[in-house]
Amino acid sequence: MAVLQAQGGPAQAPTVRRVASTAVLAAQEYRSGIRNGRVVAPAEVEEAKLFLSEARRSAGLLPADGNQAVIASIDSLLGLVGATALPDSLDARVQRFTAALASRFGVSLVDVPATAPSLARGAKVYQENCAGCHGSAGRGDGPLAAGLEPKPANLTDAAALSGASPLDFYRRIAIGVAGTAMPAFETRLSAQDRWA
Repeated sequence: MAVLQAQGGPAQAPTVRRVASTAVLAAQEYRSGIRNGRVVAPAEVEEAKLFLSEARRSAGLLPADGNQAVIASIDSLLGLVGATALPDSLDARVQRFTAALASRFGVSLVDVPATAPSLARGAKVYQENCAGCHGSAGRGDGPLAAGLEPKPANLTDAAALSGASPLDFYRRIAIGVAGTAMPAFETRLSAQDRWA
């Protein structure tokens, strides 16, 4: 993996966070798709590739004098996915990559509000922005879902979402989900609303 040297600053924070978040989400999807060195859920592995491709695209928005090292690091992560590496190997490499990225650009990767999310505000934001696809109860059966492929996630499927944390959902809401109709809300909703 390429060595990332210090440069950048707070102006790059949104892009750095997007690159890091998409890499972390890729590792999570990949873990869902691999068991005992074999692909058991090809769609999850494909989603991992899409997240890493989005990270690579976003890295191209970083300053030209340093983005090539970031892109080379992402390419090495894509290489691990392509070689069906063990999920722990990808996780470890993503952790090193995100730590180096944060250090290089002097950016904290966690930008969630310091207060607990407001469930009442979250319910309102969900109905206004998410229910059209995910449905009013979160089953993935909203009025817009019929024309979407892949179908929106069923947010009531406890087994499928068992490993997801509030931070994972915050990241997905912020950056969207590559290869699906799930848009990025990082510029549409405030951090407080995304957290809620």
